[in-house]
Amino acid sequence: MAALLACWLTTAAAAQGEQYLLHPGDRLAISIAGMPESTLAATIGLDGTVTLPQFGTFAAAGKSLAHLQQSISLASVGRPFSFYSPAGERVEITLTGPDIYLKVDQFRPVYMSGAVVRRGPIDFFPGMSLRMALATAGGPSVEQTADWASARQSIDIAERFQTLAIDHASAVAALWAADATLARDSDLAAPVTPAIFVPRAEMDQLLEVAREGVRRQLEEHNRQKANLDERYDVLERRIALLNDGLDNQEGALATERAELERMIGLDNRGLTVKSGVVDARRTVFDSAGRVLDVRSRLAELDLLRSEIQAQIATFELTFDRQQMARRSELIPRIWSLGSRINASRGIAEIYGYETLMNPLGSAPELDFTLTRQMADGSETIRPDLDTLLMPGDVVDLEIRFTYANGANLTAPTQ
Repeated sequence: MAALLACWLTTAAAAQGEQYLLHPGDRLAISIAGMPESTLAATIGLDGTVTLPQFGTFAAAGKSLAHLQQSISLASVGRPFSFYSPAGERVEITLTGPDIYLKVDQFRPVYMSGAVVRRGPIDFFPGMSLRMALATAGGPSVEQTADWASARQSIDIAERFQTLAIDHASAVAALWAADATLARDSDLAAPVTPAIFVPRAEMDQLLEVAREGVRRQLEEHNRQKANLDERYDVLERRIALLNDGLDNQEGALATERAELERMIGLDNRGLTVKSGVVDARRTVFDSAGRVLDVRSRLAELDLLRSEIQAQIATFELTFDRQQMARRSELIPRIWSLGSRINASRGIAEIYGYETLMNPLGSAPELDFTLTRQMADGSETIRPDLDTLLMPGDVVDLEIRFTYANGANLTAPTQ
């Protein structure tokens, strides 16, 4: 790959070198064939001449590289030439003309102007295309375009109208969601909105998002309601079990009290001992404590049941109130947005709805102009991105905007 790239660059440089005429500012390098350490460098001056040590001064501006090399070769035949080797030894030779090799070491820059990010000179290299030069200059920049203010104003007008339209459609979809939630129906009929606000497909998409939100909200509502109902059912079952236990405890207490009365009667007649009466009284006392404990737990559960009943009673009401509050916020917002859209409806009537949705009918078009200095004057061409550049080329980029339906959105608006 490296060899192929080098071959391509050499071929491109040679092709450009045959056409390129030297100019002031070009830096030249001259060397002796087979002796790279002998290379000398010099820059063509403003007077169009170049002075090469040990060779002399030559007219260079306006000549091709091959022409200048031939002039130097003819003038150098038989001339002594000295240089230092890499080892530091002084080497002296006699030139024979064809041994001389001349190349442009640094070209004049290419100049980029117009609608590019970075205007000004960029370093030229053989094989540079307009696409490469544009990339080096940072690419196109619509902000640098003379027509950008007009295009920006067109886009701003369209964006303001689109924002109003989307906000209005979103509010309508949110109002529908509140109504669907109140009706507990995620398949509630969709609202109808004026076609000028948003395309039907976009409105359907907004409603589908709102419909999915209603489904999730109703699922959460039903889940919370089911949790409350389950808590109430569990509590009812616990109360029923405690009531059964209380009946058993109270029955046992009645039996133990009767036994205590019998023991007291026997004791009064001296037919039993005191300890039996004491034990019977202790049993009655313990049973009475258990009855009181069950009644206390029943009172607590009954209070909790009342709280859950209150939650169930207010759950639906609270849920609906939230939707009603949402509706009370949305309705005036929809009226306000509708009024603002109606106030700007004249813009849509002048420019057309499609124009406001897409003020620039197509992507901005890049229009390049290349000016090149030739031997007999300058030449102006319309290049494409793959055109090969030459040193000193001046490339100007203009970005053209095409408005939808030929409309000009920069006219004064209300």
